[in-house]
Amino acid sequence: LLEEYARLGVNGVWLQGILYQLVEHSLYPEISSDCEKRIAALRELCRRAKRFGISVYLYFNEPRSLPKAFFENHPELAGTNGDESYTTLCTSVKEVQEYLENASYTLFSKVPELGGYFTITRSENPTSCVSHDDIEPCPRCSARGADTIVAEINNLLYRGMRRASKTARAFAWTWGW
Repeated sequence: LLEEYARLGVNGVWLQGILYQLVEHSLYPEISSDCEKRIAALRELCRRAKRFGISVYLYFNEPRSLPKAFFENHPELAGTNGDESYTTLCTSVKEVQEYLENASYTLFSKVPELGGYFTITRSENPTSCVSHDDIEPCPRCSARGADTIVAEINNLLYRGMRRASKTARAFAWTWGW
């Protein structure tokens, strides 16, 4: 398939990436089972694709909401309720910001062949206190504004990636906004 793509002039492909499935979640490590297997598979895919002149990019919709049970022990990290079973991490909290930047750094350190990523910060997944119009932002985020929060999320992911790779590329897609 990669050989055929290259013959057709394709030089990049993307697939969904969920940070806590690829690197251990620093705030909730038990959610990251088998992340090393996924990293090894991603590294191998990137190497195979590179042989055909194709870069692999990940689609990020981050930070992913977590089960409400997590916030029973960490209420200070809670953003807004995504639905009856999940709550967003509040991206106005320093620990969540550090998680995003460090997870991006770890991912690109472990998979240096990765071409980069693109983000969608507003989609079907509640990812922040401002990712859906029908969700009331938490008090910390309501005072900050969606433009500030979304820019910050993108910059945190970018800074982590850039610390690990000088060649990987980042794209912020405004789909949904």
